[in-house]
Amino acid sequence: MALFHYSGTDEAGASVSGTVEAHSRANATHQLRERGIWIRKLEEAKGAPRGGGAPEHGGVRFSPLYGLCPISAGTMGNFYEQMANLFRAGVGMQSLVQDTAARVGSGRLRAVLLQVAPAVAAGGLLSQQLARYPQVFPRAAVGMLRAGEVTGNLDELAKDLAEEYMNQQRGWWYVAAAKVYFSIVALLVVLVPSFPMIIGHGTVVQGIALWVRYVAAQVLPWIALVVGIWLVLRAVWGLPHLAALRDRLDFGLPFRGNLTRKSGLARFYKVLQLCVRAGVDFPVALETAAEAAGNGVMVGRLMQAAARVRGGVPLYEALVTCGLMSREALGLLSSAEAAGSFDETLPRMVDQARTSRDGTAKSLRVGGLVSVYALASVAVLIAAVIGYRNLYSAMAQAAGFTLEELLQ
Repeated sequence: MALFHYSGTDEAGASVSGTVEAHSRANATHQLRERGIWIRKLEEAKGAPRGGGAPEHGGVRFSPLYGLCPISAGTMGNFYEQMANLFRAGVGMQSLVQDTAARVGSGRLRAVLLQVAPAVAAGGLLSQQLARYPQVFPRAAVGMLRAGEVTGNLDELAKDLAEEYMNQQRGWWYVAAAKVYFSIVALLVVLVPSFPMIIGHGTVVQGIALWVRYVAAQVLPWIALVVGIWLVLRAVWGLPHLAALRDRLDFGLPFRGNLTRKSGLARFYKVLQLCVRAGVDFPVALETAAEAAGNGVMVGRLMQAAARVRGGVPLYEALVTCGLMSREALGLLSSAEAAGSFDETLPRMVDQARTSRDGTAKSLRVGGLVSVYALASVAVLIAAVIGYRNLYSAMAQAAGFTLEELLQ
């Protein structure tokens, strides 16, 4: 446990100050907000003794096979929806974790919640415990939950997470349909060129038997090898150790990076809005909002900006070096800082960022489907050309000619 000095105003507008004992700054902020105190200043007492705090119950936990079969976005969306409803109803954090664990449809998610329940019951922060399972609760989700604990708006941010995951689930159906279609086309593309082998050797029965032996000996091993490599890569790619590499690729890829930046900024603006509304110290608000951005590259740049603001640099100058926001957005934040109108400006920025994010996601889905079907069409065309050539060759062989002699 740590001791924090605070100063602020109570619900009657009177100035108050004192100390609060908490596991972390976020936990201290949450305690003060529950007392109805609007924080102006919150600092950890230097040299104050620290207790053991809530038990951590181990470090980061992960499964190397998780990437093969992750928990669906729909299941996670339902989980956050339940969390929002229970928290809004005034259910305590320990009961909230246990109640949602009893209601979720995924056994793996239920196991995670039951594992973190003792630590939460001992006073640990839910976000801190869930962060130990990065394959289930990615950085963006943990950042949003931590912001909910800091501001006392866990229900609102859990609701936002539920909507975000539900949007991902709707997009998943488009991707799944494209994957199934392309997989069927790819299988036919591999098999079609060998079909003429059936008519090129004696009777049809002999030809089918020869074709089956050919497929078993020559085609299936290659298919199994490709599928095996794909599964191994998928499992390895989901490991937490590669999170930094995934974040860099997500941020740097031409189209994916655009969606990553817009999604991260939408969460950043939303959390910053709630932190300002809750009276959180502004540098702390920036740091909390930066964590909610999720992508490691974005979090690093926004954290650097928060450090510069803490050092006295104006908000515009601190954020312009991040290279994440448009000049229009920077201008809005700068004017809001000068006029003290964050409460009016940030909600509009949240709506604009979400609209832009949703438009980009829709464009990527449509573009991805068009690309898949175009690629499939090209593959079918190539397979058809090879298949027809093999067909004429088999017909010529059955007639006692070579294909070149038949063409002459």
